[in-house]
Amino acid sequence: MRNYLQIPIFAPRRSFLGLLVGVLLFCLLGPAFCLAEGQSRGGPAEEGSVSRAQLRERLEQQSRGQGSESFALWVSDVSGGSASFDRPKAAQGGSAVKEEAPGEVFSQNADKLLKPASVLKVITSLAALELLGPQYRFTTRVYADRNERGAVKTLYVQGNGDPGLTIESASVMARAIKLRGIESIESLVMDASLFEDERGPLGQRAFQTGSSALSFNYNAFSFQVCPRMPGMKASVVPDPFELKIPLVGTILTKKGGQASFSVEQAFPNSAQAAVLSYRLKGSIGDLADCTTVYRSMPNPPVVFGATYAEILRSMGVKVGSGLREGDTPKKLDQLYVQESVPLSQLIRDLNNFSNNFIAEQILFALGQTELGTYSRERGLARVRAFLSSLGFKDSGFEIEDASGLSHANRVSAQMIGAVLLRGVRNQEVAPEFESSLAVGERSGTLRRRPFDPRGVILRGKTGTLDGVSSLAGYVVGASGRKYAFVIFQNATASTPRAHAFEDKIVAILSQS
Repeated sequence: MRNYLQIPIFAPRRSFLGLLVGVLLFCLLGPAFCLAEGQSRGGPAEEGSVSRAQLRERLEQQSRGQGSESFALWVSDVSGGSASFDRPKAAQGGSAVKEEAPGEVFSQNADKLLKPASVLKVITSLAALELLGPQYRFTTRVYADRNERGAVKTLYVQGNGDPGLTIESASVMARAIKLRGIESIESLVMDASLFEDERGPLGQRAFQTGSSALSFNYNAFSFQVCPRMPGMKASVVPDPFELKIPLVGTILTKKGGQASFSVEQAFPNSAQAAVLSYRLKGSIGDLADCTTVYRSMPNPPVVFGATYAEILRSMGVKVGSGLREGDTPKKLDQLYVQESVPLSQLIRDLNNFSNNFIAEQILFALGQTELGTYSRERGLARVRAFLSSLGFKDSGFEIEDASGLSHANRVSAQMIGAVLLRGVRNQEVAPEFESSLAVGERSGTLRRRPFDPRGVILRGKTGTLDGVSSLAGYVVGASGRKYAFVIFQNATASTPRAHAFEDKIVAILSQS
């Protein structure tokens, strides 16, 4: 091949005739090379890949034996052409008529309504990117009722749902107040009134945390547990440590590398539940690594306010003991506006790490009212309307949250497929949407999923609930063709086995 390439057919001083002769000679001497060029420009599939018929046969064979009432699989070629998904059409008697589109490769129970688990987040994500825009930002505003010679009577912090308001954000906000020349504050008021129907935690685990217009640290506490010498109490440091959370009980350090301990609210079911105290039990081995435990935050505005006061004090600002929740009066001096990162970055965190809290905060943003407040129910209505706009108006789907945590959610695989196709073809948001998904074996919830063959090009969203496993996203096959796929399994007795099946589907697509 090297000798062929050395023929000087592209020399700038050659005549057109010489160029033509050179090209013909090149193809005569290297027909295999010319044929390969033709194949790469739309000819037959590359060596090692399979035809569409073979791909369909392999998918059908792999899907045999899956429960017809609890399983769905949908695959479409999205390498080019028009949108390719089945739209349900109302027929006489109310039944749906399936219309096979050009790009669809395989469909089994794709119109059946099943639990999507966290795969539902792809609907929330694309709806938010299209309706709010990738550059949308949340704001947190700081007001003062009076600022006389560096003294403020009452400082108000008003939130509008920023899911990224963290301890670092609080420090930036405190520095901003310090730089305004404020030396003392009599009292603090935390304003979370812009959310009309916020929800509290559904449980003590971090993924069960609630929502708030003034959220903080993803509305979760963390406790870092580190061993010491055997026989000693382990080190347990809460975050934010500025809050000085009371800890009851101990975690004992023992010999070895095992860890078996718990960190729970001390009074979860009593009138004392508002007391921020946690009970420690169990042990950790002296050879074990430090472990971080996350717990839902009962009252984010108050936690933020107490932490914010301590940060201000550490910067030399005198802050009185008054701290309460309340509304911000009108016509106050605005001292500072804290902007969140763009929505596109929040969506990336949402899907990479499957963060339920971020999904719910975005849901409120989608539900902004004419009065400037935010309604969760209005947000849900907009998400449902978005899905209906893709052609599923009479499908009877149920969307009860933005995260997929609820077992009451019901959507079909072809609905998720329609979102995936829309997400990759709407060039106004396609880069942000696709890059928000976890990368197989590299990032997010897919980082520790070992795929075979190694190096498969996969971007996807996982979903897991009790008895439910799902996976949806995009795979690039050996031929260079790109496939969108959705897998729902709603009667899984074993999560590892469910993952193994999903991985086999990904492998089949990657080899096509």
